[in-house]
Amino acid sequence: MKHHYAFLIYFGAFLVQSTFCAAWPVFGVSADLILVLSILFPFCYGGWQGAVLGIFFGLVRDLCFGLIIGPSALIYFAISALVLVARQFFYGEKLIPITASVVLGTLFFCLTDWLILQSFGQAFHILMVLKGFLPLLLQELFWAAAFYWLIGRRAFHYPQDRWFHERSYWS
Repeated sequence: MKHHYAFLIYFGAFLVQSTFCAAWPVFGVSADLILVLSILFPFCYGGWQGAVLGIFFGLVRDLCFGLIIGPSALIYFAISALVLVARQFFYGEKLIPITASVVLGTLFFCLTDWLILQSFGQAFHILMVLKGFLPLLLQELFWAAAFYWLIGRRAFHYPQDRWFHERSYWS
């Protein structure tokens, strides 16, 4: 996928996340579409494109909505890097590795974000995080299926779209 298309997809996801998802939370929890893309882009396309865009939009998210600047960007980068390493061991077109990546990535994000906020004195209990985990996970799985159906399948059916791996500074 070309870089400007990936940037537009991330930008559109950020806009939908900050407007639509924030306006209509499910059980008090809004979906994190940047997290979904930071998991799916390395899984489907490989390379560091998802990690770099995850850092950028994580910083934008923290600047606009966060309590502390930087944790989301670091966590998105770590998740993208872990997915990039893990994708070498799985066949990406199967449903189970993608679902497991979304579940583990969402759990990792929730717990790591809580730990970082706790270390900076933002006191809220772990049960608050765990209470919102299931509704967040269901939303993340829904959006992951939608993104995979719209953009992810193309990476496996038309591998020539992976052109940026040979000539890119992103990979």
